[in-house]
Amino acid sequence: MIQPLRELLAGMVAALPAGGAGGQPAPVAPLELAPEARVAPVPVAFNVRIFKTVRYTHQDSPVLLVLANYLRDTFLHRELREKGGAYGGYAQAGVGNGTFYFGSYRDPNIVRTYDVFDQAVRWVTEGDIDADALTEAILGACGDVDPLESPDIKGRREATNRSTGFTREARERFKQRLLQVTAEDLKRVTRTYFLGAPAVQTTVAGADLIEEARKERPGLFEVVAPV
Repeated sequence: MIQPLRELLAGMVAALPAGGAGGQPAPVAPLELAPEARVAPVPVAFNVRIFKTVRYTHQDSPVLLVLANYLRDTFLHRELREKGGAYGGYAQAGVGNGTFYFGSYRDPNIVRTYDVFDQAVRWVTEGDIDADALTEAILGACGDVDPLESPDIKGRREATNRSTGFTREARERFKQRLLQVTAEDLKRVTRTYFLGAPAVQTTVAGADLIEEARKERPGLFEVVAPV
């Protein structure tokens, strides 16, 4: 069984074109940043904007996780759900892959929601950070790192954490940093990673909602295609 596999691999390697990367991985082209709208048979919109940030090994990663909790439970909840009528709005920090999301789901709005994402950044950098809400955001972030889960889900999460290096020891260091996050930290990372930073944004919505958004704000989407 092993010998035929070796022969098969040897044949595949021999078939590769000459002048390749010398055994090294070929460079990956950067992701396109063109804003997209995907048309789906739904009466509402799902909007998301994603920024590249830093992974859990960076000292700013715990701050970003706290910021996500802070924004979700304060500004985004008020502006997207209570005022905008969306079923939900959120911010999420991907500490494993170094990303940060603003999003809404089952949302009757598109243009207004992207404006709210812009306003959220200014709200943090220009306004006052509520001390009680910050404390709640820190506690929520600690729960995100080690959530209460059933044994099987906890086992799968632990396996994933170990494969990415987010071990128990790394999580303990991460949580210690969480407890030290200050209001000025939130303002600093918001300025660093979001003010004027490139982002990827995508909307999935019904055709009528997308067309209405394009009329209201020409150039909002560079790509419009079916899901």
